[in-house]
Amino acid sequence: MDDRTMRNSFYLKLCILLVFGVIWCMYNRLIPETYQVTWLKCPFKQLTHLPCPACGTTRGMLALLHGDFSKALLSYNALCVVELPLLLLTTLWLSFDIITNHNVLYHAWVRLSACLSRKLVLIPILSVIAFNWIWNLLKDL
Repeated sequence: MDDRTMRNSFYLKLCILLVFGVIWCMYNRLIPETYQVTWLKCPFKQLTHLPCPACGTTRGMLALLHGDFSKALLSYNALCVVELPLLLLTTLWLSFDIITNHNVLYHAWVRLSACLSRKLVLIPILSVIAFNWIWNLLKDL
């Protein structure tokens, strides 16, 4: 696949994901502050009865959307504080690229992918995820 096809595929997939993510955030901002998503279950937790590294992230995002920062960080998955700003930043960056007809986000993604393949970068990130997972297990999330 040539670079143009890969870039277009990247932007199309990202647009679809962001549209769903933004719609999900807007919808959930309007529902009551229950933070209980009954229709979405973690397959890992269903099989093992243990929380996965991402368990509680959805509830944490809901808590953040309703301004309940302490509950998002302490009761649910702390990684949710990365998701909301990342969703906003990526949406704005993608919009900029589309409006200005640039490929800045795509090139940043290519550089980030290359950076994440290095052990010096990947090991600390995986360590943070593992620490968060242990914390989720201790909280009995």
